[in-house]
Amino acid sequence: MEERTLYKCVSDDLDAIPKEVIEKLSFSFPEVHKSKEGLINLSEESKLFSKDNFCRLPFCSTVEAETLGAVINYGNEDFGPRVLKRAFDSLEELNNQFTYDFNEGRISEVLKAVRELKDMGEKVILNISGPLTILDSLIESRIIFKALRKNPELVEEIMRKLEDFLVFYICKAMDMGADIISFADPLGNIDIMGEKVYYKLSGVPSCNILKRVHKQSIGRLIHLCGKNTYSLYNAKLIDMEKVYVDEIMQEDGSYGDMLKTLINSEDISPIIGNYCVKKTTFPMKNNYIWKVEFI
Repeated sequence: MEERTLYKCVSDDLDAIPKEVIEKLSFSFPEVHKSKEGLINLSEESKLFSKDNFCRLPFCSTVEAETLGAVINYGNEDFGPRVLKRAFDSLEELNNQFTYDFNEGRISEVLKAVRELKDMGEKVILNISGPLTILDSLIESRIIFKALRKNPELVEEIMRKLEDFLVFYICKAMDMGADIISFADPLGNIDIMGEKVYYKLSGVPSCNILKRVHKQSIGRLIHLCGKNTYSLYNAKLIDMEKVYVDEIMQEDGSYGDMLKTLINSEDISPIIGNYCVKKTTFPMKNNYIWKVEFI
C-alpha cells in the first residue's frame, strides 16, 4: 500500500442479526447457536435476507475460546454469545491444561455445518478469531502483559500452542469445504497496544498462522480483516499489492461477486486484505483487491 492509512472499520454496524431474519428462524435463541441445524438455519436465512453470495458461520467470536475452556453466555435475540467466565487464573495453568477436541462441542457443530452447507451447493465463509482475541477470553489481559516482562518464554510457548490450534482449525474447516476463511483479531490493534506488545501477541503469531495455512489453501481464499491488515502493514510484517480485476467486474458488481470469482483462481495469492468481508453485498468502487505479501 502506498500510504499507511487507518482502515475505517464499520463491523459494529454490520454484526446485529436483523429482526426479519429472527422472525423466520425455525430455532429459538440461544439454541440456534448450539447445533449444526440451528447454525445452518441462521446462516441460510441471513444470506437470503441480505441477498448475499455467501453463507457465514459462526455468528460470534467465542467458538475458539469455548473450545479451550472459556464459559460462554450464548445470548439471546438482542446480543450474541460472549464470554461469561475466563478459563484460567494463571498462564502456568493455561499452558498445562491447553487441550482441545474438534470432535465435540460447538466447534464440532460449526465444522459439520460448513460441510452440510457446502454439500447443499452454498459458498461458505468461516469467521476465525485471532490469537490475542482468544487469549483475552481465556485469561485476564493484565496477567498476560505482566508475563511479557517477567516470563516471556512462557508467553511464547502459549502463543505457539495457539498458533497450532488455529492452523489445525483452519485446515480442518477448509477440508470441510469452507471457501473463504475470514481471519480477524479484533483486539490486535497496533494503535491501541503499541508496536512492541502488538508484535508479540498478535502480529507475529498471526503472520505465522497465515504463512502456514497459505501453503494449504489452494482453491480457497484467506481474507484478512482490514483493521488487522493495517496493523500488520504498519508493523512491517506484510506488504500489500494491488491486483486489478477489470475482466471480472461488471457495472453493478459487489465485493462478494469479486470474491466469488477469485475462489479457485490461480492468478493471485489466496490471502487478501485491507477490506471488510462483512461488506460482500456492497458495490465495489474500485476495480482491484489488495493481495497480502509476507516480508
